[in-house]
Amino acid sequence: MASILSFLNQAVDSIISSGSGLNTGCKLVLSCAGESVTFPVSPPSFKVSNAYNNSTINVNSLGDINMLGKRGLTTIKFSSFFPAQAYDDIVNTTPDSPYSYVEKINSFAQKGQPCKLAISNTNINLNVSIDTFDYNEKDGTSDVYFSISLREY
Repeated sequence: MASILSFLNQAVDSIISSGSGLNTGCKLVLSCAGESVTFPVSPPSFKVSNAYNNSTINVNSLGDINMLGKRGLTTIKFSSFFPAQAYDDIVNTTPDSPYSYVEKINSFAQKGQPCKLAISNTNINLNVSIDTFDYNEKDGTSDVYFSISLREY
């Protein structure tokens, strides 16, 4: 029950803040070595971080100086869940078993090859490595909640 309420709250927040989250037509696909995972529930948001490796040095008689660095690697993070059943207006088809998604993503992380992340309706189409993949069950629905962090390869 708590999972459904949490899920409905996310859906309402997404509708209210239309434009600030991902639209319902947005698809996230993670692929590796000829296999792919299409995330069945789009996350309400994702975060892209771009590092520029600037540094500060202290020079006698001048003080601190900002040294401009080169572009670092992009990091993308998002959280969602793998549903154990179809939810009306959220998951249009009966999804695979939540743990089949978990197994596939874990196998991608262990292959020693870069993956590709594509998010439709955005400019994100990057080769990435899986830095972290955390998952858990929160209630008795058997839905598996996850967060993933991907780094540009």
